Amino acid sequence: MEEQESKSWMREAYEATTRTLNSRIKRYKILIISIGVAVLGSIIWAIVWRSWSPLLGFVIIIPLCGLFFSSDAMLINKWQVQILDLWIDDELDIGLFIDTISQVKMFPKDTLQSMLRTLPERTLADKTPKEVKESVKITLQTINHCQVDRIVFSTLTFSLVLGLMAFALLNWTWIPALGLPFAFIAFAMGKVFCFIRFQKWKRNIQRRKPDITCFVEIADKLDWGTVHKRKQKLLDMLIRQKNA
Repeated sequence: MEEQESKSWMREAYEATTRTLNSRIKRYKILIISIGVAVLGSIIWAIVWRSWSPLLGFVIIIPLCGLFFSSDAMLINKWQVQILDLWIDDELDIGLFIDTISQVKMFPKDTLQSMLRTLPERTLADKTPKEVKESVKITLQTINHCQVDRIVFSTLTFSLVLGLMAFALLNWTWIPALGLPFAFIAFAMGKVFCFIRFQKWKRNIQRRKPDITCFVEIADKLDWGTVHKRKQKLLDMLIRQKNA
């Protein structure tokens, strides 16, 4: 009976991974087609009208890529939550799952491994207290949300700057430069959001009261992505609070 339940949860994790990979591949194809249409359309338009101005349509590539990368990050986050929930409920052995799913030949290897690297390190994932598992999940969600914020606000910043430049070139006017401060504000908002998220993360960790030594050992091995510079400072803060 227990073996059947284990296979059931493994199947659920496998199906979640399959759906996520299929969705990521589908969205990547849509991105490539969209960029191709934008580039080809701009070039043809420029040739037909014998003007360089249609080439400014290349600017749309920035928001297209930003939309793809942000939606891709959110897709991975959704999958990650499904896997971690099974792990937290002691229904999934992460080490066994990684070994099993890595043997599937039909999955694109690099894409799959990039997803698996976002999970807790397999050697530390076994026999972990539930409150530590929940704290690890909160940490990974915070990291993912910060990465989405960074993508969204960076895309907004570059799109705004390039859009203003394109408008200025088309109309031969410096007036669009007045909008540049808004681009810097958009960029700064990404950092502000990240700061707020980690303040909330700190309160959530303190509320769950995990074994700090165990949690820090696992958290130190996680992939912190674009916020890796914050890792040591945050983990050292938890250790100092424990020793206080």
